[in-house]
Amino acid sequence: MIKIGAIAHEILCYASIFGLPYSFQYFGWTGVFVYTATVSTATVVLDFKRSSTAGENVRRIAEAYKVPPLAVHCLMACNMISANVLVVWLLRYFDAIDVALLPPNLDCSTAVWLICTLGLYFFVSEVTFTAGHVLLHRTAIGRRIHKLHHLCFRPSWSTNLLFHPLDLAVEFGGPFSFMPLMHVYMIGDPLAFRVAIIFLYIWYAACHSENLGLSHCSHHSSFGSLVLTIYGRYEWFERLTSANKKMSEVGRESGYGGKLHTHSKEE
Repeated sequence: MIKIGAIAHEILCYASIFGLPYSFQYFGWTGVFVYTATVSTATVVLDFKRSSTAGENVRRIAEAYKVPPLAVHCLMACNMISANVLVVWLLRYFDAIDVALLPPNLDCSTAVWLICTLGLYFFVSEVTFTAGHVLLHRTAIGRRIHKLHHLCFRPSWSTNLLFHPLDLAVEFGGPFSFMPLMHVYMIGDPLAFRVAIIFLYIWYAACHSENLGLSHCSHHSSFGSLVLTIYGRYEWFERLTSANKKMSEVGRESGYGGKLHTHSKEE
């Protein structure tokens, strides 16, 4: 059973993402950086305090790359700042930062339109994320940069920051490039755009939650896992990818055997 502390931390983590745009609305870019240094950082510090998984993942990465743990923490800080700045910049540039989440003219037809547009956003984000994720597993350079993230055998909240910068660019870059294009050329609804961006950011984080145990967590148990999607598991896609033998050989090529469950002996 999930403890009360874990539930409180989980809620705080998602609330920290939801509240991010408001830091810019009220205090500008200074507010974003202060918010990142305080609220966002607090969620990560609490993750290290309440979960042994976070510390183990950092130590494993530091040992694998022969760097001090401080270097891994610096990487996490850079990724946190980059992700928060990117999200706020997208909302500001496309005039969605100040949009009211509950507009006064919200009626049934508007709600249906919002639901349909969000569905389209999520479909495109699933396709673009999966395309980038497949490249990270099937190409030599992709496997090299994605290895760092997969050294997190058991994900937790802080795993969202344990990425090679190029890895983060690939996995964020697809959805966060196509969604603005859809907003400009197809949908043009600032409310739908804001909700879609924030929801995607929250879902990315939730996928690494050790409390929720979503399908992406099982992906971390083996580098050769066929769970390459972000929102769920699709058997037809897994059958399609299983036909590629290189997928099952990724772990060996990455230098740690591909059977990550063996880490239980050392932990």
